[in-house]
Amino acid sequence: MKQEPLLLAALDVGSSKTAVLICERNVDGSLTLIGFGESKTEGVEKGNIVNLEKVVKSVQKAVLDAETMADVRINSVSTCVSGEHIRCVQSRGVHPVASGEKGEITHEDVRKVIEAAQAVAVPADSEIVDCVAQSFVVDGQEGIKDPVGMTAVRLEVDATVIAAGKTQLENIRHAVARLELGLSDTFVGIEASSVATLTPEERDMGVAVVDIGAGLTQTAVFLGGKMKFIHIFGYAGNSVTRDIAAGCVLPFEQAERLKLEHGELLIPSDNQESIDIPGIAGREPRRVKKSFLGEIIEARFEEIFSFVRGALEKQNLYNKLVTGVVLTGGSSQMPGIVPFAERFFGLPVRIGFPTRLGGMSNLVNAPAYSSSVGTVLLSSSVAEEKQSASKKGKEERGLLGVLTRWLKKKF
Repeated sequence: MKQEPLLLAALDVGSSKTAVLICERNVDGSLTLIGFGESKTEGVEKGNIVNLEKVVKSVQKAVLDAETMADVRINSVSTCVSGEHIRCVQSRGVHPVASGEKGEITHEDVRKVIEAAQAVAVPADSEIVDCVAQSFVVDGQEGIKDPVGMTAVRLEVDATVIAAGKTQLENIRHAVARLELGLSDTFVGIEASSVATLTPEERDMGVAVVDIGAGLTQTAVFLGGKMKFIHIFGYAGNSVTRDIAAGCVLPFEQAERLKLEHGELLIPSDNQESIDIPGIAGREPRRVKKSFLGEIIEARFEEIFSFVRGALEKQNLYNKLVTGVVLTGGSSQMPGIVPFAERFFGLPVRIGFPTRLGGMSNLVNAPAYSSSVGTVLLSSSVAEEKQSASKKGKEERGLLGVLTRWLKKKF
């Protein structure tokens, strides 16, 4: 019997937009985008939900548009969370493989030792959302990447435990429940962006992915194929817009339009090009030099990159970024940002575009959708793990049944 594709839906509630992706997971594991919906986010500031009613309306519109395009109805979604409330804690888990004598390490042993690593103190207002195994220790031998199949008495793991604020997690759960949808999985936004934009070589050799959105700048460092560090702060694209609004005496909406239409980094100081700015409350329109606008934008981006670099240097990770920096998120599309960032960091820099989707992927082939695409990719990986575990369980039950019947015949 032909196996039907599995339907997966991802919800990404950002500070400026809410996106919903509906994909089919094919038998070969590939993903085909069949539905996409987007709405302006209302009720979110710097990744935090501050008005649940407005968020529900934003999510509802995005879900409806995606369902209409895909001509399906979804009953659950996976989502990602972001915000300054997200924290990383380093932990070590210990698990006995066998009592007294060596036994073979199984996938279940690995699951249990990672579970043990999560028995770590996190703030009372936080909840663990992920645990990334960095390396394993087998009977004192360190630096083991995959211990399955090895024989040992004691298995240990060094892990990075990621926790998020309980209030924000509950708010997104309430928003989804209000639409009578189930919540399948919850991931960290910067982890999702990384999955969608990084190559295996970058993750292995050393890279920092910097997701510059509207309300947040999120950074993650990967080394040896593992995520080592997360840093999030509330200065990003909207901060640039507010600076333009103050410097050019404009309402936020007009400043945002000015940024999108004329914003640029590394404008030569002798550039004499001028830009028309509409007057406020009946005042006459004005003209400002494009280089003046560029100076405002550069000052804020320099501050943003300074925060990123400072956090990496504090963790002694900056000098380990062999492949450099990958910029993604909506604000990474500012013209001139790559040479500006390369000059600041002194490292190779590229823009990260989300990949690995088939179908109508052109709808989300932009840095602004990296976390959205990454969420559905992570959801697909979880579905594959569940499918493999279920298949293995059925095989074991089948083998047990055969053995039981054989024993009954013999005895």
